[in-house]
Amino acid sequence: VELVHQADAMGLYDEGGDDGDCYDEDGNMVDCYDDEGGRDECPFSDDDFCYEVGLYCDSESPDYDPEYCGAESAHYCLEDGVDDEGCAEIDEIVADCDAGEAPQEICDAFLNFDHDAYHADNDDDDHSRLDGIMGVEDPPNSDPDISSTNIVGALSDNDGLPMMYSGQFTLTFEGADASLDMHEFYIPVDDGTWNVEITFLDGYGVMSCEGCEDLEIDRNNARFSADEPVTVTFGLLSDCDHIVGIDSTGYGFDPADLTINVGETVCWQWTDALDTHNVIETIGQYNSDMDLTAIDVGFYSPGSSYYYSSNTVDFRHTFTEDDMTHYYVCAPHASMGMVGRITVGEGSEVDPVKEVEESGLPSVGFIVGALVLVGAAGLRRNTRPK
Repeated sequence: VELVHQADAMGLYDEGGDDGDCYDEDGNMVDCYDDEGGRDECPFSDDDFCYEVGLYCDSESPDYDPEYCGAESAHYCLEDGVDDEGCAEIDEIVADCDAGEAPQEICDAFLNFDHDAYHADNDDDDHSRLDGIMGVEDPPNSDPDISSTNIVGALSDNDGLPMMYSGQFTLTFEGADASLDMHEFYIPVDDGTWNVEITFLDGYGVMSCEGCEDLEIDRNNARFSADEPVTVTFGLLSDCDHIVGIDSTGYGFDPADLTINVGETVCWQWTDALDTHNVIETIGQYNSDMDLTAIDVGFYSPGSSYYYSSNTVDFRHTFTEDDMTHYYVCAPHASMGMVGRITVGEGSEVDPVKEVEESGLPSVGFIVGALVLVGAAGLRRNTRPK
């Protein structure tokens, strides 16, 4: 509590109120716009909710929004505040509205609140979802804990530094189908940078991570940061029919050339390698003209790009098309010869890179670069979840 008072005294909660002081001398939350304290006018017993919605219910506040006030109060009583003392006295609120003792706009929003429509309008982007199922938080709407970092101490020492806070809660996705091979987990990151760590059940792992930064995968654990909404695709890891590792030089795949049968799974695995590596399929056999910052058209280790690789990787891909030849590289080290080839069955008869060169058309690197320049980047990684 002391940290909250200190943060408030520093103006970190001040969003334009009279003086930013939203606590009384005893440390209790009060209405920023009520010189008398204002707490007794809130019908609900939850101080936090009264503080959050109070400015929108106060006709003297520049943030006054009677429709929001009424709708959020009704929503609170139906969900988080079912047992709240104020919600238990809804009949009194209705009576006040009928008697004209409460603002009509607030009454209309409260009494005509449509719970289903509210969630239809607000839930898609604001709640975590697993395969489209909205997660239920426990505890609901939990408040984060403020860290002493950058708060305790002299103001001069913490000038310009961010306030740090954290919290935790459990998400339950009722009706999730455990029999599915693949799942999509949507995380609505919308405020600052989130540092996320996920531990999956044994046998599950990340297949892709849209919006993730600094993705690290170690068997069934995944860590990443994000400052925008994230979609994590995960599923059951296939058993390994073949394993590709790092050779003794530290800059080559082992084996680099592999022939397999259709339907088999190749696993690229290494742990605590001296340098970071990734796996990105290219459209043909590697040559120095390729623009590896743009070529990523097929399979790829999660989070991979020319700029991202990892010391520890467990990436698995099952090859479902027969008689195909797949070329891949570690993008940062392709020029050092860190390239590979997977031949499925008899392999394909032609090398698409050689075909282009023999036709006299521009090189693959030029073509891909041009596509990016004209905004065709959407042609890449077309297997990623949307």
